Amino acid sequence: DPIYSSLIEVKNTNRVLVGTEHGLYATSDITVANPTWTKENNNKLPNVPVFMLRQQTKGNLESYNSGMIYAGTHGRGIWASDTYYSQFTVGINEITPKDKTVVSEIKLYPNPTRDMVNLSFTIKKQENLTLSVYDLKGVLVITKNLGKLPEGEQLMQIGTEDLISGTYIVSLSSNTEIVGTNRLVVIK
Repeated sequence: DPIYSSLIEVKNTNRVLVGTEHGLYATSDITVANPTWTKENNNKLPNVPVFMLRQQTKGNLESYNSGMIYAGTHGRGIWASDTYYSQFTVGINEITPKDKTVVSEIKLYPNPTRDMVNLSFTIKKQENLTLSVYDLKGVLVITKNLGKLPEGEQLMQIGTEDLISGTYIVSLSSNTEIVGTNRLVVIK
């Protein structure tokens, strides 16, 4: 069969796909002397010529279709294979304070907010504290050294007018550890 297009899979350079007169074929190891080729259609792609193969090579933080393979056929349109798809995930592992004796739970209100959010917490043990606000990519967007605050209830305001709409993580940390976190939603 004639081969019209080929593709080296972005996450496994030994895996090669080829578009032929009779569909899409793949081998899991192109480096062996006699690679084994198998039909790569998951019972979806019909037995048609495949003239063009393309794979989304951007990572899942840069695109919503990372790893997807697209096959351009003759007369049957464009087909997509999610076999090598890398799902886009948004999330942050929850950080559990090791020492709950420094600060009580951080409260944010109003949440969601537009221009200003109130931050309240109770200091149970005096330590130097730093306030940090991160976007969901982990980029630090606000930082403020609070110093040693007196024990007791604390109330302060954070200006969010320079932030774009989205979800942020507000974090309080001492010199040695994170002592409290909460999520903040900004809407514009």
